[in-house]
Amino acid sequence: INLEVLSLHVPQEQRDAVKSVLDLIAKSIQTSRSLTAELSPPILYERGLAAALEWLARWMKERFEFSVRLEIAPGAAIRQENMVILLFQAVRELLFNTVKHAGVNASHIRMDRDSDNLRIVVSDEGTGFSPEWLWKNAEGSGYGLITIKERLELMGGRLEVESAPGSGARFTLIAPVREKEGGVPAPTRAHEGIPAENLPAPEGKIRVLLVDDHTVMRKGLSSLLSHYHDIEVVGEAENGLAAIEKARALNPRVILMDVNMPKMNGLEATRIIKSELPHIRIIGLSMYEESDMAAAMAKAGAFAYLPKSGRTDAILSAIYEGSQKE
Repeated sequence: INLEVLSLHVPQEQRDAVKSVLDLIAKSIQTSRSLTAELSPPILYERGLAAALEWLARWMKERFEFSVRLEIAPGAAIRQENMVILLFQAVRELLFNTVKHAGVNASHIRMDRDSDNLRIVVSDEGTGFSPEWLWKNAEGSGYGLITIKERLELMGGRLEVESAPGSGARFTLIAPVREKEGGVPAPTRAHEGIPAENLPAPEGKIRVLLVDDHTVMRKGLSSLLSHYHDIEVVGEAENGLAAIEKARALNPRVILMDVNMPKMNGLEATRIIKSELPHIRIIGLSMYEESDMAAAMAKAGAFAYLPKSGRTDAILSAIYEGSQKE
């Protein structure tokens, strides 16, 4: 964004060179984003383990032509972030192993829970193996199962393996559930704000609130928007909780909302702001182009969802369109 702002002041004869640099940076960001999403998809942090496993099943199909049948029981969820990440990584590793070693093109995942534990069973009808052989050879064979087993045990869980040559395999990941888990509670509706019908219609400049946990991103957006006389940045917030308070106090017409932030993410903040102040138009911004996240933001009430690495004219177009009365 800062480079695009700088390009506005570059002599005309040098703009082609600047454009080439911007295009190269955009391609680099796209590649980095793709690799990051594959290793740890943003949907895992925004929507939880079940949604991430659904994403993983689609990704396995697209990447390896490998089918994953998911069976997720109602209420089968866990909120401990470190455990959620470990379980996702474990399931992904087990699926990779099935692709490489089981000689089949399909697997089944079942996830359920009771009051004490969350259980994920990953099974296949492949070649199978001797569990004794597995543990003897796992460390040097690239399986990664030793690491999974040890990390689960350190966190109070366990990995169970059932298999025999020619009989497929069944891996059960068991993770303890803590009912009293920490986290930042979402604000209640105790603060109702001013009814939208009593608020003055926006006139003159488009009032914009910037929400992002990275200062450099907020400053870059602010610098960009300062070049447009009909847009006014009225405030900034570094997380979802602060965004809600700023929205109540400043009544912006448009909010540029980062999705992945500490304390409260942009998805939850969007949902709360739209419930209290439905006239505000929210534009979701993310490093990722996940269609699931775009759909989740739309469901929460966002007017648009854009990648941060996209062209700034898309952000500007969304701001101008969002400023129009519904």
